[in-house]
Amino acid sequence: MKAVTAEIMRSLDARTIAEGVHTGMELMHAAANSVVTVLRREMPYFFCGNRIGILTGKGNNGGDGFVMAAI
Repeated sequence: MKAVTAEIMRSLDARTIAEGVHTGMELMHAAANSVVTVLRREMPYFFCGNRIGILTGKGNNGGDGFVMAAI
């Protein structure tokens, strides 16, 4: 897996949207689904009736967190 800076990720997202590959909404849903998938696999006890708090960092991650909460 490769890690990128926030600046590079913004650039990649913008390019993906501009080229019509995916919409911003599709990217947001894909990110949220990916995180929830990993959490379900690695920490299944979180999904046993527990309440989960979702905190997002600075940037445009609020929407990702909102979609995660909805899932």
